[in-house]
Amino acid sequence: MNKSKKRAYEILNHYKNIIIDEMEELVKSIILVGSLSNGSYIPGPGRDIDQITILEDKANNNQIIRANEIIEKTEEKFNNDIPIARTVYKLGQMQRPFNRNIDYCKENKHLLELPIELFRIHDSGKIIYGNKNIKRILPVPKRDEVIKFEKRNRKDYRKLLKNEPEIRENLKNPPVRIAVQIILTTAMKHFYFATGNSCSNKHKIAERMKDKVVNYKFQKLLDLATEFKLNPDTEFENKKIIKLRKGCKKLMNWMYERKVDSVPLKK
Repeated sequence: MNKSKKRAYEILNHYKNIIIDEMEELVKSIILVGSLSNGSYIPGPGRDIDQITILEDKANNNQIIRANEIIEKTEEKFNNDIPIARTVYKLGQMQRPFNRNIDYCKENKHLLELPIELFRIHDSGKIIYGNKNIKRILPVPKRDEVIKFEKRNRKDYRKLLKNEPEIRENLKNPPVRIAVQIILTTAMKHFYFATGNSCSNKHKIAERMKDKVVNYKFQKLLDLATEFKLNPDTEFENKKIIKLRKGCKKLMNWMYERKVDSVPLKK
């Protein structure tokens, strides 16, 4: 598979051109976020194209479904080399008052991760189509709003583990890619709750944490996960993989025994 940066932009531009050609009157903005927008993209397994498509509020459910179909067709056209994030919102869904009364399902997952997406837009979002002032009308989530979403997400997570034994078993010995993702995204939440500032760069969170939260309890684990993240093609020795997986489970156990805004600090 071709996971080069050049290929990623080729795929992104194709998606942008198709959706604009078909739904121009509905597309408010397309924003690139994540590693492609902040310059930290490294080709390799587990890479994707993080984009956020914002539609006008007049868009109906069928049109949202169609936008996601365009994403799927684009992926197929490019041999599924690099997946495109299925984050399609109506503008009103990204503005206050935020709606958390949403049925959890794969298709709605991004609606319950709205604070994360808003932080990513404000941290490093690049507008590749549409309203160049879109950031001015998109709110930066407040601490109490983030906490409410996290409480809802934790409730859904526990329900998922209860109803999906396969996922529950998988997390007992998580695949490396999943363990790395859990450790890095959890650290981002801990960084926010410790400092009041967001960090949406998975490649930089360990460095930021070391600088701003000097007594973070899981810093060594975060450093290890970052090493895996930055070297996707490296074959790591088994003892490092075991250490990563054990650390991930320890982190998850710590997290789910405490309040959502708790931060693990050394005494």
